[in-house]
Amino acid sequence: MSGLQCQLYDLPLDQGVSDPAEGEGRETLQRRDLVLRFGLAVFFWFDTIALGIAVNTGYIEHFSENARHYMPFLMLVLASPVVFYCAYPIHRRAWLGLRNLQPGADSLLSISVLSTYFLSVVEAFQGISRVHFSSASSIVAFVLATKLVELIAKTRSSRWLQSLHQIASSQVRVLAKGRECFVPIGSLNPGDVFLVKAGEHCPADGRVEAGSSHANESLLTGETKPIPKDEGDSVVAGSMILDGFLQVRATHTGTGTTLARILALLERARNNRSPLERRVDRVSAILIPGVLFFGLLTFGICWIGGLTDFDTALMRAVTVLVIACPCALALVTPLAVNAALGAASKRGVLISDTHVLETLGRVNHVVLDKTGTMTEGCFELLGCETVADCCSSPAWMQANSVNSELDPLPPDFPFDLVSPSYEQAFELLASLEQYSEHPLGKALVNFARERGIPIGEASCVELHPGLGVTGIVAGRSLFVGGRRLVDNMVILIDARTELVARRWESEGRTVTFFGWDGGLKGCLAFGNAPRRNASSFVAELKRRGITAHLVSGDSRATTEAIARQLGLESYHSEVLPVQKAELIRQYKRNGAVIAMVGDGISEAAALSAAHLGIAMGKVTDIPAKEASLVLLDGDLQKIPQTFELAQEAMAVVRQSLFWAFSCNIVGTALAVSGILNPINAAALILFSTLCVAGNSLRLSRAAGLHR
Repeated sequence: MSGLQCQLYDLPLDQGVSDPAEGEGRETLQRRDLVLRFGLAVFFWFDTIALGIAVNTGYIEHFSENARHYMPFLMLVLASPVVFYCAYPIHRRAWLGLRNLQPGADSLLSISVLSTYFLSVVEAFQGISRVHFSSASSIVAFVLATKLVELIAKTRSSRWLQSLHQIASSQVRVLAKGRECFVPIGSLNPGDVFLVKAGEHCPADGRVEAGSSHANESLLTGETKPIPKDEGDSVVAGSMILDGFLQVRATHTGTGTTLARILALLERARNNRSPLERRVDRVSAILIPGVLFFGLLTFGICWIGGLTDFDTALMRAVTVLVIACPCALALVTPLAVNAALGAASKRGVLISDTHVLETLGRVNHVVLDKTGTMTEGCFELLGCETVADCCSSPAWMQANSVNSELDPLPPDFPFDLVSPSYEQAFELLASLEQYSEHPLGKALVNFARERGIPIGEASCVELHPGLGVTGIVAGRSLFVGGRRLVDNMVILIDARTELVARRWESEGRTVTFFGWDGGLKGCLAFGNAPRRNASSFVAELKRRGITAHLVSGDSRATTEAIARQLGLESYHSEVLPVQKAELIRQYKRNGAVIAMVGDGISEAAALSAAHLGIAMGKVTDIPAKEASLVLLDGDLQKIPQTFELAQEAMAVVRQSLFWAFSCNIVGTALAVSGILNPINAAALILFSTLCVAGNSLRLSRAAGLHR
C-alpha cells in the first residue's frame, strides 16, 4: 500500500472490478457512507464549536457554576461520535498502516485527531473549561470533506469509462421461430440472429443480414460522422443505430466483443500505476515518517525547550501533522492520468499503459511502417507483365515494336482481361493466395473474384513472412513473392521483366514476381496510395524536432518513391518483420527514444521492441497487447494530438505537485510558528485538494467529457 494513498475505504476508488455493476454498487455504497459520516461530523462540529465559542468568549460565565463545570463534558459527548464513528475508517487504515510498518497519510490524521481529543478529555477532568474538542471535530469534518472532493473528482475523471459501461446492453432482441423476444445478453451466442432498432445500442459484434441504417460509433472511435450500414457490413457492440433497423448475425459475443475488449484494455490502463506515481510513492516512504518525526520535534522544542506550555506545544505539533498530510499530493497523479486516459479515449485513442504519457514527451525518433500505416493498406492490382513464353499481349507487342527504344508500358495498361493466358495465370495465383493474410494476396484474390475467375484448391501451402507464399495448384509448384523469394529459389529474372519491374517500383508501386515449375512467368504491380494526412503528419513530426524513418519490406526503389512523396529523408527497404525489431534496438543502443507506428499484427515484434508502440487499428480489430497506444480509426493526425495531450497532462501534474508541496511546506512553517491552528490547517488541506482536483479535471473539460 502506498504511503501517500489517502483513501477512506479498503477498495481504492481507482481500482477496477471485473463486474461493472458490482463496481458501481460499491462506489454508490461508499459515497452514501461518506456523505452520512460527513453530515454527522458537520452537525456535531457546529454544536461543539458553538459551545467552544461560548466558553472562549466568556458568555458561559453567566451560567451557574454547575453548568460551567459540565460544559466541557457536554462538548465531549458531542465530539465523541465525530472522533470514533465519523473518523472510524481513518483510524482503521491508520492502524493497518502502523501495524504493517507503512504509516500513511491517514496515520498522520488519526494521530492528530486522537491527540487533540484525549488532551481535551484530560483537560475536562482537570476542570479546564477551554478544551479543544472543536479542533478535533473540525479536523474530522474537513478531512471528510477532502475525501468527498476526492471521490467526486475521481468519479468525474472516470465518467468516460462509465459512459462505455452504460452502453453495454443487458438484454438483446433475438429472432426465435419468426418472433421477437428479449433474452439476457449472456445467452446470446455467435451465429444467433438479433435485431437492433433505431435508438438502441448494438449488443454484440456481427454482420448485417437485412435492413439498412446509420450507426454512431463516436463513443468507440471518437468519429461523430454517422456510418451507413447495409447488408453484408459489419457492426460492433456499443454502436448506436440512428434510424431504421438491422437484422444482425452475431460474430462475437460476451467478452469477445469490440466493446468488451476496449473496456478491458482501458481498465487495465486505469489500474496500472504510472512511473510517476511510483516515484511519488518512493517519496512517501521518507515523507510520512519524516513528518511524524518533525511533529514530535516541534512538540519537544516548544515544550521541553520552554517556549510554550504543554497545551500549546501539543496543538502546534498536531497542526504540523495536519498541514503536512499529503492528501492533495496523493491525488495529483491518479486524477491527471485518469483524465488524460478519458480525453484520449474520447478521441478514439486507446492507451493501454500509463507510461505512455511520460514517454511521449521524450520521443525523438519515430519509425513508420509503410504498408498499412503510411499507406492505406488497401492494395489494388494495377498491372501484370508476363514473360514471352507464357502469354503474348497484342498491345504490348505493338508498343514494343514501334517504341522499342523508349521501352514504354503497354498503352492498355492497366490491362483488360482479353487473353485466356491471363485468366489461367490469375486462376493459379488466386488459388494459392487465398491462404495468405497479406494485403497483396487479398488484393489479388479480390481481383480474381470481381472478374469471375474460378479459384481452386491448393496444397502444401507455405507462408514465408516478408518473402511470399509457395504451394502446389493443379499439379504445378507455384510461388508468388518479392525479389528475396526469387533469389532464394535461384530463379533468374529476365531483362524484360526486370526493366518493367524497376519502372513500376520507381513510380512507388509494389512489385511481386510469380512463376511455377522452377521458372519465372511474370510480375504484378500493386498500387497503395499514401494515407490521408500522411504528409502533414510527417511535417508535424519535423516541426516537433522528431526524426522519422520509413521502414518497408518493399524494394529500395518503391520505398524511396513513397518516402519522397511523404517528405521523408530516412528510409529502410527490404526489411523483414524480425529485422524491424533489430533496427529499433539498434536505434535504442544509439540513445534514441523510439516510437514505432505499425499495424499491430505483423509488426508486433517491432512494437514490443520500441519504447512506445503505436498500433494503427480498426474498431473491429483491436491490435495485440504489444502496442501501448492504439488508433482505432487510423487517423495519423491523432498521434500529434496525443503528444499534445501527454504534454498537457504532465504540465498539470507538475503544476499540481508544485502547489501541493508548496502548501505543505509553507503551511508547516506557519504551524511551527503558531500562526496556524489545527482548524486552519484542516481547512487549508481541503482548499489544496480542491485546487489539485480542479486543475486535473481541466483535461476532461478540454475533451468535452462533462457535457
